[in-house]
Amino acid sequence: MAKTSAGQMSNRLAAIETARQRVLKKMRAIREQLKRLQGYPSTQPWISFNRVSKVSELRSKHSNIKDALRYDLLILQSELKYLNRQARQMRAAQARANFQTMADRILKEAEKQGYLDQDKQDALIKESERVLGILVGILMANPSGKNIDAVLGQLGHTLILGGDYSSNECQRALRTLKGAGSKLDKKADEDFRKNPTVENFDKLLRSKESNMLLGGTVKWEPEGWQPVKSTTPHKVAEGDTLSSIAQRYYGNPSYWDVIYLENSGTIGDNPDELRIGLQLKIP
Repeated sequence: MAKTSAGQMSNRLAAIETARQRVLKKMRAIREQLKRLQGYPSTQPWISFNRVSKVSELRSKHSNIKDALRYDLLILQSELKYLNRQARQMRAAQARANFQTMADRILKEAEKQGYLDQDKQDALIKESERVLGILVGILMANPSGKNIDAVLGQLGHTLILGGDYSSNECQRALRTLKGAGSKLDKKADEDFRKNPTVENFDKLLRSKESNMLLGGTVKWEPEGWQPVKSTTPHKVAEGDTLSSIAQRYYGNPSYWDVIYLENSGTIGDNPDELRIGLQLKIP
């Protein structure tokens, strides 16, 4: 995949900004129109502010101009959100590329000289922290594994260069990483409860492992799960699955992970494979 040049990044940012300004202009026009329509009945036929290139586009499910304008405003707000996200990501990529260029130049000079000038080291740390702040902002807006990795990588650069672990920017990054790990863990748990497949279970385990590494509080028990009172083990019969066993004891097939985690050493790596006669502890 070809590397994006600084000029290409600048051109993309300019195109995104042009699109943003166009959307903002439409949104201002719609808000002004809605303001003028205050106090008027909502019975007029309408023409969309957002789409007027074809006659067929002048019709909609909306019966009046106010509802139509509000609908257009909603669509434009969604578009603006998408453009803002693109702009943040492009600025982050540009900042990381600039930092890498700066670091390569200064470190090559230091290699020739045999030492790293303190002022230049301080400048590198400052620039690394600036990039870290941009990436933290993106992670706060969109918690994802990719964005977590980006913040961790830049935090590592900052500390390796001699940055202060207790600085405001580093501590903000650590807090954001912890919060993002917890959000992803919760999302993975919700996805698994809705669709308790082995694939989603693997994602759930990975999210919990990541959450632990990031310093978050990990809760292994599902929300609403209650342990059974019986201590008698369950003997696996023909046709049994962990889901059917969970349904029998807990009234919810999505709690099969509780049984598997308790008996993973006995069952093995594949929760889909239960041997007839196996004795399972029901926590």
